[in-house]
Amino acid sequence: MLKGRIVLGKMVCVLLTVTMMAGCVLTGCGSAQSGSSGAAGKEAEAANAPAAGNGEENQDGTAGKPAEVSVIIETFDNTFASFVMNAMKKYEEENKDKIHITYLDSKQDANTQISQVENQILNGTQAIICLAVDAKQSEPIVKACKEAGVPLIAFNRVFENCDSFVGADGAVAGSLLARFTGEKNRRKGQCGDC
Repeated sequence: MLKGRIVLGKMVCVLLTVTMMAGCVLTGCGSAQSGSSGAAGKEAEAANAPAAGNGEENQDGTAGKPAEVSVIIETFDNTFASFVMNAMKKYEEENKDKIHITYLDSKQDANTQISQVENQILNGTQAIICLAVDAKQSEPIVKACKEAGVPLIAFNRVFENCDSFVGADGAVAGSLLARFTGEKNRRKGQCGDC
């Protein structure tokens, strides 16, 4: 019974994560336009801009091209990240006209990951989803994305100054796990004060 709940919980988490990432990417990929039209003018331009994938020209000049997104993962050996990537691939397959995703494995090397981010920016990616090798060494990643105006979505490992974060709050998850374990053990008479 517990194993079924864990699997179901993982599936729900993966689906929510993919949905949130796709929403962030699809709504945040348009590049900012220069000019002095003001906030109201930019909102009006955005509202009147054609959607990606419909054959018309987008705000950033890409006629009908899908959004280019880079997913850069600490290692493809990460089981949870693999579940999420598989769900993302399925979403991409169902929405070929709206999104194209490039997946990169940093092989647990922070310097490799930094180079991958820089290369993807040079290749014209419109957003980066990153599961950092080391959140403490993420400053060059954030800096490169900010300078290029590319939205940076931290995945499953938050780091400072990213544009968005998709993942669990570790403190909340730990508290829930401890509470669940205490309740299960108390029912079995194995935990007096849990």
